[in-house]
Amino acid sequence: MLISYEAGHPQIAFSAGLPGGIQLSQLPNPRSVREAMASPHADGWKDAMDREMANLESHDVYELVPRMPGMRTLRLGWVLHRKFKNVVFEKNKGRLVARGNHQRPGIDYGESFSPVMRLESLRTTLALAAIRDLDVIQFDITSAYLHGNLKEEVYMEQPEGYTAPRKEDWVWRLKKGLYGLVQAGRTWNEELHAHMEGEGFTAMPKDPAMYVKSTWASRDFVAAGFWVDDCVAVGSRKELTDLASSVDAKYGTTGLGEVRWVLGMLLERDRPARTISISQEAFIDSILTRFNLTDATAVATPLTPGTHLSTTDCPTSKDEIEEMADRPYRELVGALAWLALGTRPDIAFAASSLARFGHNPGRIHWDAAKRVLCQ
Repeated sequence: MLISYEAGHPQIAFSAGLPGGIQLSQLPNPRSVREAMASPHADGWKDAMDREMANLESHDVYELVPRMPGMRTLRLGWVLHRKFKNVVFEKNKGRLVARGNHQRPGIDYGESFSPVMRLESLRTTLALAAIRDLDVIQFDITSAYLHGNLKEEVYMEQPEGYTAPRKEDWVWRLKKGLYGLVQAGRTWNEELHAHMEGEGFTAMPKDPAMYVKSTWASRDFVAAGFWVDDCVAVGSRKELTDLASSVDAKYGTTGLGEVRWVLGMLLERDRPARTISISQEAFIDSILTRFNLTDATAVATPLTPGTHLSTTDCPTSKDEIEEMADRPYRELVGALAWLALGTRPDIAFAASSLARFGHNPGRIHWDAAKRVLCQ
């Protein structure tokens, strides 16, 4: 049984019929459609895929065209996972993705860069909201990538089980930025940027994913930052209402309300005291569990005093290299870097020092990285 507390009320998520008290969150997600259809939850996965196909059709993502001689097509795949919100099971989700690793640069796509809101911008915006007592909201844009229009000619095979009757050999010509395409993020960002500018917003020069309307001194000031499809906005109630309404009318939104969780961080606000606190405790707990350090003894410093990490500690023999081959060193250091950037600047030096050895970490580097988690 899983229990979470949302707005002061406990919510319980469990799955009846799972043997041995196994929780849904502990079950592995299917790695293929065949595996999903062979599981006891096949009906739920089929329903998730049906919803995804209906979603693609409603967004006019593709059109069926005859296969021409010499036509190059991309293959596709299904990403299936159980979606949880604050550890409470929400639904099975199926995402149809293109195998963009087979796209050719300069032919199937051009530019691919797409900005996201900087954490520094998020913290600055929240600090401004706390000091000036501004409202703070968040919302998610539904199926964000499916709104961006493709400029290139991209063709894809029809998904197995969803081929059109009497047109089984036809292919999809993609019109929108399907998930998995190299340029999908950029096409969505271009679409969003055009919409925000049309609503009178200006992108910040140092953070093009942060949009501001009016001036800093204006009573109607509003700033909105986007992390792909997640938005956090601060400002006057009227301006925030107008922003949310315009985005919802154009693209559709979910989760509109006072900010609570953003990018895996918990935000707690004391409005009378004009403070907003940010916590990554849930993320820290998850990586402690991931690396089996939940019962580790706490240490006073991220690195042992006097530690000097160097390339001389990197593996040189075949046995040493094989010993470290299955250690998720870069995954751990990446998690530490994210924490340092978010709410734990005290481990920034340790994380940056450890990141220097990601190409060939040794046992000493691995032990030092795990020690940081104990701090």
